[in-house]
Amino acid sequence: PGDNYLRYKALDRKYALWVVYAAPEFDVNLKSWWYPIAGRFTSRGWFSETSARKYANNLKREGLDVHVGGAPAYSTLGWFDDPVLSTFIEHSKTDLAELIFHELAHRRLFIADDATFNESFATATARAGVVRWLQSKSDAEGVNRYRLEYKRVNVFVELVLKTRKTLKGLYKVKLEPDVMRKRKADVLQELKAKILQLHSKDPEYIGLARWAKRPINNANLAAIAVYYRQVSAFERLLANHADDIHKYFSEVELISSLSKEDRIKKMLS
Repeated sequence: PGDNYLRYKALDRKYALWVVYAAPEFDVNLKSWWYPIAGRFTSRGWFSETSARKYANNLKREGLDVHVGGAPAYSTLGWFDDPVLSTFIEHSKTDLAELIFHELAHRRLFIADDATFNESFATATARAGVVRWLQSKSDAEGVNRYRLEYKRVNVFVELVLKTRKTLKGLYKVKLEPDVMRKRKADVLQELKAKILQLHSKDPEYIGLARWAKRPINNANLAAIAVYYRQVSAFERLLANHADDIHKYFSEVELISSLSKEDRIKKMLS
């Protein structure tokens, strides 16, 4: 990792970035923005929460579904050595390791114009990194606890992806806006109910239960999909190489050289 995470930087804010996501009211796909070098992104980041929320409110006035989320870290993608930030230093050791592995994965591989590939790769790679890190410490209990934690996340993500699929089908139907709005609200309410039901059976779903009690729309569902939609595909790639991380990286690099359309086909095959 070079000289990454060898320096400490104190920030005078809660998060390193506030990230704005937006999607049309009746469309599951995110609005995108073009950036020099990095290419097209399906989010827009701000160092100021006030600026982020002001921008989000302007998008809301345009009739878009909007989500603003705080990010404790970000990667400069190899342009600079990334420091340890005050915004994530108080994370648990496991969460901190996952975050750092995630950001380092972006430095290992990043494709302009394919946020889902980038973030899903980083999420899957970070999970593998945490397991290896815990195993290197002979922390079998920690490994089991961590795997249970991300299995819960997988259950949640599966519900979100199924909901997006339902909404995608709904939005193809020609309906009056008020009728469509009501149908959409019913679908989102069903998702909330399923998540709260999970929490009623397993108290460890408390964080997701809190999420379900907040407003849900196309934007925050799509943001979750960006980070998780292809994670299972990357995990299969790693398993296919008997958890050999170097062979895994080599195949991911080959896939990254494909056109976006062919990449998606490969990841979904």
